[in-house]
Amino acid sequence: QQDDDRARREEQGKRNQGFVRNLKDSYGFLQAADSEIQYFFHFSELRECEVRDLRNGSEVEYSLHFPARASEKIMAVRVCPLPPGSIKLEEELYTGLEGVVVREMRETRSFDRNRGKSDGFGGRIKLVVKSPEAVA
Repeated sequence: QQDDDRARREEQGKRNQGFVRNLKDSYGFLQAADSEIQYFFHFSELRECEVRDLRNGSEVEYSLHFPARASEKIMAVRVCPLPPGSIKLEEELYTGLEGVVVREMRETRSFDRNRGKSDGFGGRIKLVVKSPEAVA
């Protein structure tokens, strides 16, 4: 129990990034940038902006509030806008590379309950290097 409480306190202070997913009359939902989790937020938790400044897809930074009761939901608090392009979803490691699909992925017949869809397997891509310095 003490370890859980300590982990909650550490997570509550951490700043997270995400996107505005949906706006309602006095509240909205944020999509975490690093997962599929959505968090509720009340407009009273907005900092450094007004509701009219936000749109679906707006980038924001926020903290999480973990309620004392397990029956209550975790919510986003201290929600602040970020300049467009602040959140990097993918990191480009190499440029100048191309690939050719040699064999397309096939779907497995098993169902992954955690992800809610079938997994693919067996695909292959042949790397084509346009310039030698691209892989340096």
